[in-house]
Amino acid sequence: MRGLRTQEGQKFEKFFALIQNEAMNEKKVFFLDSGEGQEFETDEMEGENLSGWLVPVKEADEFEKQFIKRDIDNEKWDDFFSFARWSWSNRQIKITFG
Repeated sequence: MRGLRTQEGQKFEKFFALIQNEAMNEKKVFFLDSGEGQEFETDEMEGENLSGWLVPVKEADEFEKQFIKRDIDNEKWDDFFSFARWSWSNRQIKITFG
């Protein structure tokens, strides 16, 4: 799945798809760096707050090459570093970036 460096479980990938859908609403792609706590698990999904890069779609291919190699030009990409936070809203998971 785009935005991940490693193979993840099906329950996490379902959560990560929510993050990518929200990112696409902003015409961006989220690239995961690490977990940041506030974990949850249901029968269908698991996740937590995440940190990573929220990169405009038009620059995602360029960033992805560095992301996969773990050789990110921090000077160029630091402004795109962001947090993806989840919360419950009307019995659904809501994702916000910031």
